[in-house]
Amino acid sequence: MGVGEKASITATGITTTGQSVDVTGSGTWGTLDTNIVTVSGGMITGVSVGATSVVFEAMGVKAQAAVSVTSDVVSIDIEDNQPMIASGQRVNLVAKAILKNGEVIDSSSSGTWEVSNDNARVTTSGQLTALKDGKFTLTHSYYGVKATKELEVVTIKQLVPNRSALRLFVGDSEQLTVRAEFVNRTSEEVGQAGEWVAMNETRATVDNGLVTAVGAGQTAARFKFLNQQLDIKVDVLAKGMLKKEGALPEYSADLVNIGSAGHIIEARNYRATGQRPKLLVNGSEVTQLDGPSSITSFETISVNSTGSIVAYQLRDDKANMLFKSIFVHNTSGGKQLLRLGDFFEGVCCKIYTQFVGSDLYVFKNGQMGRLGADGIFTVLFDGYKAGQEIFQSYSNFTFLKDKIIATKTSRGEGAKVIEIDYQGKIIRSLENGLPSHGDNGPRDIVELSEGRYIARMNGSTWEFSGNWFERPDLGYVSRFGEKVYSIKRENNFCAIREVDSAVGNAGDIIHNYSTLNSCNERVSHTTGETHVLSAHDVFGVVKQVTFFSNETRRADAKE
Repeated sequence: MGVGEKASITATGITTTGQSVDVTGSGTWGTLDTNIVTVSGGMITGVSVGATSVVFEAMGVKAQAAVSVTSDVVSIDIEDNQPMIASGQRVNLVAKAILKNGEVIDSSSSGTWEVSNDNARVTTSGQLTALKDGKFTLTHSYYGVKATKELEVVTIKQLVPNRSALRLFVGDSEQLTVRAEFVNRTSEEVGQAGEWVAMNETRATVDNGLVTAVGAGQTAARFKFLNQQLDIKVDVLAKGMLKKEGALPEYSADLVNIGSAGHIIEARNYRATGQRPKLLVNGSEVTQLDGPSSITSFETISVNSTGSIVAYQLRDDKANMLFKSIFVHNTSGGKQLLRLGDFFEGVCCKIYTQFVGSDLYVFKNGQMGRLGADGIFTVLFDGYKAGQEIFQSYSNFTFLKDKIIATKTSRGEGAKVIEIDYQGKIIRSLENGLPSHGDNGPRDIVELSEGRYIARMNGSTWEFSGNWFERPDLGYVSRFGEKVYSIKRENNFCAIREVDSAVGNAGDIIHNYSTLNSCNERVSHTTGETHVLSAHDVFGVVKQVTFFSNETRRADAKE
């Protein structure tokens, strides 16, 4: 008989005279193993696969009959191919049994579940709870057929995407990947193991991390893995070049910088068409780029305070190679002032430049140099030669007139912040009051007055004046000439306020912008009529620039 099937059985008694008598209902029925069959009043029910005997007793006489139970279950499948489960996570398991006739039934709550050790526990209904990091075996049994699955409990420190944000033109696509960093195992690429969701498919779609721009606007690509998720911002721009009113030019630039005199310096990258990049000032190409014929894009770009001198580093995207040279141009005359070749030792890396006044400071892998307005280049300190290897581990810098603020984050040590002079000497540590949970330490540092700084950290604004303390009243803070500005969401507006450098307080609202999708920009330039907001790194590379006049967005440069 089969599992779950019923069959009738009769008992016949033989009298002393040899007569046969039906005694099925006159005696007592039982079974040697009720886990295999049960019997009541002559009706047998198969419970599980196996063999046993049914026992009948009447008037002091006993009899047995052998019974075997077979299963129609061919195999069992434990669903969900994810081999990991996050520590503390609860999962409702699902198992499907495939029968001989091809029928598939859910055996999740009717079968039995087991785990091989105390790294996890499982209930009879199939709810699995991960308890501690480590591997274990999950077993599901149903009518004598078993299925096993090897699983591992992990603790995720963070999910790290290859891009924190995307800016695409309509029709363009870009592949996102995500790496998971774990506590007790090596990091692993998980972009194809998790779930991708497009938050607004009228703006962009996402398929296994491949984001395709559909319509102009903002959205996000959401990635879920185990008990973690992250959102990657996606800005979609209209196809073709973006137009700005008035004297501002058409452009589709990957990197844009703004001189304080109002010049718009453009570093146009033409990755889609394969053209060589171009350098423009207010829409006019001012010079033919120096560098090898294989160059395809700008890597970094800086501009001086008047917009007349630009320094940049180039990349060969096809070879995935950076050129160690920094090229310096006079934009007003189109004349190359200087090509800074491989003036630093060592191989690699990305070279950071920033103008302070009329001087260009260049930093690469622990080594610092300065190009003066007279065209003379001076190496200020060289970590490879002077035993100053400490600077090689710092990666975020703010260049001020007489000092540099350097920040680094060491795994297990937290953030470190120091002041350095331009000879490479450490002036002092700026770690008092630094949050122990700091992500990458202070960024986007602005000097309010001597020894007082405003910075972004852990998603909020902090001030340092002997100790770090949080400033919830301020948003993104930036300096433009002698003015310091804060932009912060207030109600449904992005409010721009001027900050008093002497006391650090935000003044009255200068402008409210209801058309901004976020308030994460910084004020880069402002006049009575036009206001320029930008998101950029501490080296002066602008990743996004937005022009406003009253309440009208006038342009958006592609990152």
